[in-house]
Amino acid sequence: ASRQRQMVIRDSSRGRSSGEDYATVAYNGATGARLWVSRYNGPGNRFDRANSVAVAPGGGKVFVTGESIGRTSGVDYATVAYKAGTGAQVWVRRYNGPANRLDGASSVALSPSGSTVFVTGTSAGATSGEDYLTVAYAAATGTRLWVRRYDGPAHRADVADAVAVSRAGGKLFVTGTSTGATSAQDYVTVAYAAATGTRLWVRRYNGPANKADQAASLVVGPGGAKVYVTGQSLGKTSGSDYATVAYGATTGAQLWVRRYNGPANRDDVANSVTVT
Repeated sequence: ASRQRQMVIRDSSRGRSSGEDYATVAYNGATGARLWVSRYNGPGNRFDRANSVAVAPGGGKVFVTGESIGRTSGVDYATVAYKAGTGAQVWVRRYNGPANRLDGASSVALSPSGSTVFVTGTSAGATSGEDYLTVAYAAATGTRLWVRRYDGPAHRADVADAVAVSRAGGKLFVTGTSTGATSAQDYVTVAYAAATGTRLWVRRYNGPANKADQAASLVVGPGGAKVYVTGQSLGKTSGSDYATVAYGATTGAQLWVRRYNGPANRDDVANSVTVT
């Protein structure tokens, strides 16, 4: 992502006396030479696990997010910005939800200009169970710009797994799994105005079995007109199938749904989607 064509890896790594820490490693993309390693140990000095990494469009910064134990706040979102060239830490921002319990970030994305960092995941609400929780930060300083929660109709488990930004930068899309009032778990995709966090639309997908439907990944089409979501969805007689849904980016209108049931007629689980 820089002039050296870096490749960046993130996850967790056990420290000598710090429990599990974020460990971010940069490699030269051409040779595999290690360029730098940076660790993040949260204030609880215990469990810190990185779940997602993104590089600024200009290649100047790397952003890592995940979940980290605080001193008295349970598990929090923790988002760390590094200089891509050296691995020097630029800023750290933590988010502790209103229940002061489990808050875990799952995905991070950058605006096309590189000016805004978007983080999504799951946060325990004061009275709403687990909610989608999406935060926008200024990439340069880590200043929080807005926070938005999504609580599904059952007021129970709503778990966000992926975030993506439209190519023009005007819209933000979040997808994951949400408990329905009468439908068990559904795909739920939410669109926001990227600048303000204003919610534009919410769309749910309930598969034919009316049971477990779990979204895992989404991508915005190259022209920005469509959003594609994939994951696993229980069929009436086929176990879990791949289920991929296309939506119109402006209105959230469902354009098509395609399911794939493998030859064993059992569990088929999609984890990632991309577009040509």
